[in-house]
Amino acid sequence: SAYRKYLSVKPAESDVWSSLASCQLRLGRTKEAVDSIRRAIAVSPNKPALYKQAAIIYDASELLAETAEAAQKAIEMGKDDSVTLTLLGKSQTLAGKHQEAIKFLQEAIKLNPSNINARFHYAISLRALGQRDSAKQQLEEILWVKTDSPLKERAKQELQSN
Repeated sequence: SAYRKYLSVKPAESDVWSSLASCQLRLGRTKEAVDSIRRAIAVSPNKPALYKQAAIIYDASELLAETAEAAQKAIEMGKDDSVTLTLLGKSQTLAGKHQEAIKFLQEAIKLNPSNINARFHYAISLRALGQRDSAKQQLEEILWVKTDSPLKERAKQELQSN
């Protein structure tokens, strides 16, 4: 509510819109978060971090096309870190564009070998392309990572269905 009050006085503050979007996302208000991050980008369209944040919010909102578009824009603007590459790769995997997904997910894993989100979607794309042994290896790698994550359970399920 403090951010909303501030923005009613100074609506041209992209960082405040961005912070508001983060809060809304954490509260599960994805539609509001989408609106707020879009406003942040409208105010400051040259900030690559806003496009990365937008991709995160769109991904949480299950907006595949928007996730891919925002992640691609962030990457083009120089924000080509493991998270952004994962978001683009994941959106490609979910859209059935497995060949395109693989290159982004490989790069994400190269930048952060502990990125289990990238590994999981990489495995899904590998399996879709008939590379079952490589997919199995990626899923097993997820199980070895020390981080607790719901993706570990999904990896186990994928291994059992293999």
